[in-house]
Amino acid sequence: MSLGEAALIPALEYLFHRVEQRFDGRPTLMIVDEAWLFLGHPVFAGRLQAWLKTLRKKNVYVVFATQEVADASRRPDLMSTILSACQTKIFLPDDEALTPAVAEAYQRFGLTLAEIAILSKAQKKRDYYYRSAKGRRLFQLGLGPATLAFVAMSSEADQRFLDELTSSRPPDEYPRALLEHRGVLWAAAAIEAASRAVPRS
Repeated sequence: MSLGEAALIPALEYLFHRVEQRFDGRPTLMIVDEAWLFLGHPVFAGRLQAWLKTLRKKNVYVVFATQEVADASRRPDLMSTILSACQTKIFLPDDEALTPAVAEAYQRFGLTLAEIAILSKAQKKRDYYYRSAKGRRLFQLGLGPATLAFVAMSSEADQRFLDELTSSRPPDEYPRALLEHRGVLWAAAAIEAASRAVPRS
């Protein structure tokens, strides 16, 4: 995005073309992470708006993630599409949710003041607020230590460990190594016992 229009526009058009070739009717999940980077660019924002209106027909589901709710609410032309096409919304805890500017952004997403207050009091990395036509609720994933060993590897130390793991061991050893690294020894032992119990040809 920082290389300028001469590099960006051809790259985006090529990426759009390649991505759209994969939309062949099979169930597809398209994840647009750090969406604020793309919302600020008219070419990508326009394509994203068109995708949100049409991809459901092609069996494509879009996960649209951004750190700041205000990033999406700054584009009124895109806001109406996001609100109508993205039926399910999950909001994260936000200590600043009740400050006037941030609360206004949440209200543009349809949240009531009571819901905004819930976000302001929710616990980070534990609580999530679900909102859709089917209902609304604060929930927790309740992941145990074995599950977290696989889905919560995001620190720099974890990344170094993963780099070393993938360069030095075969893939069938990854699960046990991850569990041992995170100190979930009972689960690592269970994997080891299960692998010994499976007959080998």
